[in-house]
Parts: sequence; structure tokens; C-alpha cells
Amino acid sequence: MEKLYFTGQNYALSVGKDTFSVFAGEEQFFELSVRSAVHTSEQKDLDHEVMVRTVEENSKDALTVIWTTCSAPTNAGPQCYKPAWEKKVYRLEAKADGFLYNVSVTGKGTPAGVDYFTDTTGKSYGSTYDASWYLLPVACNNNLPEYPKCITADSVIDLGYFAPPMYCYPFGMEDAEKWLGLGLAAKPGEYHFTEFHYKNAGNRFWLSVPYEGHTRVDGTWEAPGILGCAGDNGVNVLENYSKWHYDHGYTTRRHPAEEDPAWWSGPFMCGWGEQCSAAGKLSCDPYVMATQEFYEGISQKLDEKGLRPTAIIIDDKWQLRYGEAMPDKEKWPDLRKFVDEQHEKGRKVVLWFKTWNHEGLDADECVDMLCQPYCADPTTEKYRKRVQEIMRRLLSDEEGCYNCDGFKFDFLNCAPLGRLVRAKEASVYGVELVHRMMELLYRSVKAIKPDALVNCSCCHPYFAEFTDQARLHDYDHSMRSQKMTMRFRKNLFKAAIPEVSIDTDGVSSLSRREAMQYIRYSPELGVPDLYEFHDVLTDGDWEEVRKIWEAYSASLKK
Repeated sequence: MEKLYFTGQNYALSVGKDTFSVFAGEEQFFELSVRSAVHTSEQKDLDHEVMVRTVEENSKDALTVIWTTCSAPTNAGPQCYKPAWEKKVYRLEAKADGFLYNVSVTGKGTPAGVDYFTDTTGKSYGSTYDASWYLLPVACNNNLPEYPKCITADSVIDLGYFAPPMYCYPFGMEDAEKWLGLGLAAKPGEYHFTEFHYKNAGNRFWLSVPYEGHTRVDGTWEAPGILGCAGDNGVNVLENYSKWHYDHGYTTRRHPAEEDPAWWSGPFMCGWGEQCSAAGKLSCDPYVMATQEFYEGISQKLDEKGLRPTAIIIDDKWQLRYGEAMPDKEKWPDLRKFVDEQHEKGRKVVLWFKTWNHEGLDADECVDMLCQPYCADPTTEKYRKRVQEIMRRLLSDEEGCYNCDGFKFDFLNCAPLGRLVRAKEASVYGVELVHRMMELLYRSVKAIKPDALVNCSCCHPYFAEFTDQARLHDYDHSMRSQKMTMRFRKNLFKAAIPEVSIDTDGVSSLSRREAMQYIRYSPELGVPDLYEFHDVLTDGDWEEVRKIWEAYSASLKK
């Protein structure tokens, strides 16, 4: 069977009988098996050895090849089990900006997981590679992010500080000019997963997506595709991965940053670090410090130091109950008074918001686990109405409302996971459920106050239209590598959603050097965000902070 060839932007394909080789620049990175396994809860998936290849299109602009086969029985002899799928179709579509590989199955079953690029005839497992390493596009505090993973090391991209991250592995090769990425490309509404695994064994590799029993097939089902695209480096691969999603209608671009309200650009004062600092001195819980009196003290300190943030962020736990998201009257006897006073000083007030928590919610507005309420459920009409009323009370300037100006949505990674959880709309799971939550929150916020800020940790193009601002997130000061760590995180956010502004967060530190280092560096990253009034800083340091903020604000006006 003759080989087929296609050349795109910085990549090329050579397509054979049941494999295809992928090149970036002049180098071959992979020889990929066309076959993939779509295992079910009942049995493993093996392919029939016979597979038919057809060419749908072959031109200088596009190449489309289709392979058709079926599953094979899992055992021979008297213990023979019926095939997992009646029909399997593999589709490879190559265009200038990348190639898309898909597998679809026909039959009846519950997918347990998809293993991509495996030789599923039983001869071997996985595909061969010449790549040397790969980049893990996640935020973490246990390794230096700009150093790639060895090609032999297993990894997983899952929900963490980024919720969700980009589900793409950029691969590099020693002495190669280009990088090549392999990433998930799910159609809108089909993100019913949370993990994307890289596996390596016996000098072969494959990619895998686990399913948790929430997807049931009775007919034909197409698994999320694998997108291949090249770039000059790992981050550039991720930029091209995201661009492909926007250009091919898999998601909607965010509006240009120039259309954002000016105050979103900060600087900000977030009270979390100050809560923790004060609680440490008093040997108490930092949540105890989230009071009106405490934040009035923060406001006064800002005045005394001549610092003029555009917003104060009230952090955890101003709420009486997380799920109800209404002020604790003992801690906040008059939140509206505080907000009005800040507005008079030219400051907005943003509220930290804990997503998913079911504290104070009724059972029929919650995701279930073993018939017990587990967390908030955005698929229920009752919870959706609750959120709409919460946003009215917190954002509206009507009498009896609080007239706040936005939210810092946190803990999105704490979405309900596992086979035992069930949303009321049972088929919605994983990243798709997170998307439902963010869509509900975002649209409810904007319906009340269009210029309110939605700050969150979404680092995937699928969430671009629901993300006003991305936060760099928590940093372990004991790492002593804040610039490298936070620069890497910013680059990931900008790769995923180029138009988004960056909340730099604060780096809590016992070290004067590190505290000032990050305060000086923050304007290069995005919106400066002071977390605490560091006891280690001198009066001269605070004068420098004031000048840094003033220079930053002046640069915005220019």
C-alpha cells in the first residue's frame, strides 16, 4: 500500500498502512499507530487485524485518511467474549496548522478509558518515538517548571491550580529546531473527563484519557480527538494548540483586553496574606480574621502608606456559609457601609468565592455521592436560581444589596470526581461540569453588573469567554524560585487565552529580599497584587512600593 505525504506549517506526515510518522522541522518525532483502544467497563478493547484504509482527500491543502475495522474477541476458544465494539473508525485529517486524529466506535457499552496510538491487535502496546522530553503545562510547587520531563517519565495533566489546564503535551528533541505537541481536542459539550495521561513502557508510549462511567454509548460515539501541531518551543506549541481551537470553532475568543474596565488593571490589595500573617501572631485560624474591622484596618494601612489600589479583595471566610454566600453578620455587621466607604476612596471591592461547597445548600441542589449531598450542582434549576439571587444581593446597588464589584472564584479544581458522584444531569461530568459552573457564575455576574470582575484559574481556551482575569495562584515561598515559577504560569495563561489580564497574586515570604523581589517584578507579569504588609519591610521599602505602584499606574494611562 503506497505511502501518503502531507506538509503543513512546520510539520509533515508520512501515512502508511496502519501507522503514520510525524515530523517537526526536519526531524521525525513519532511513528504513531493508527489503532487506539476504547476499553469498556466490561472488557478490554482489541482490534481485528483486518483494517481498510480509504483516502477521502489528498491535495496540497489537506489530507484526509480513514481506516475502518472492528473490535476482536478478547479471548480465543471456549472462553471467547464478544467484541467490545461492532465497528471502529479512525480518521486522520491534516491541514496547514495541524492534524486532527479521531476514533469513533459503534455498539453499546460504557467507556472506561481511551488509550491513543496503541497497537491494539495484541502484538505490542503503544507507539515509537524519537522525542527526548516533554513539557508539563501545569502549575505546581514541587518542581521547577521550565525544566522538561524525561520522555520515559509517566505524567498526568489534571485539575490543580489550573482548573482546567491545557490538555496538551509539547515534545522536544535534542538538536531539533522545532517542538511538536499532541493534545486533546474535544468538541464543545464533550469535555466529560479531567485527566490526560502520558504513558511510557518498553521504549513505547501512548496517551490515555480515563472515563468514570458517566458516558454511556448506545449507537456511535466519537472520543475526544488528538491534535498535533508544531512550534518553536514548548510554550509556542501551546499557543498554536489554543489558536487551533479558536480558529476551528471549538471555542469562542475572549474580547480584546482594551475593552476591559480600567480598574481591572489594578494594582490590587488582597487580604489573604494579611489574614494569615495576623492569625500566625495570634495562633488562630486565618478565617477568623475575615472581619469588617480587620479589613477596615487594611484600608487604613493603605492610606497611611500612600498606596492606591483600584480594588480590595476580601478573602476567606467573610461568608456565614459557603454555599449560601451571604455575609456573616457577626463578622460583617455592615458590608454595604464598608463597600460605600471604599468607593468613596476610589476603590472597588471584590469578594473571594468558594465554588462547589455545599455548606447551607439543600440536598436537591447538590451533586450526589452515595445518595448524600456532596457539592453544588450547576445542572439543577434550583441552584441556578440561587446563584442568580446571590449575585443580585452581592452586586446590585439596590437597597438591601451590597454593591460589590466582582469575584475571585477559587477551588474550581475541587469539582466532584469519581464513578460514585452524580449530577442531576447525570451525563455531565468532569471539565464539562466545571464549564457549566463557570458559565452559570459568569453570566449571573454580568446580568447584574456588566463591569464586575470575574477572576479565576481557568487556563484553557474552552473557558476564554468566562474569564476576565486569570490568577497565577499560590506559591510555596520555600522554593526560592518565584520569578521562574510565576513567569511560567503567566506564559501558560497567555498561551491559553491571549487576551486575558493576569492577577499576579502575592508571594507571602519571611524574606525581605524575596518580598521586594516579587513586588518589583509584578508589573512585568501583570496586575500587582499586595497580599500582606510584610513586617520585614522598612519604611524605605514601602516608599519604593508606592513609587512602583505609581509608575505602574502611570504606564497604564499612557
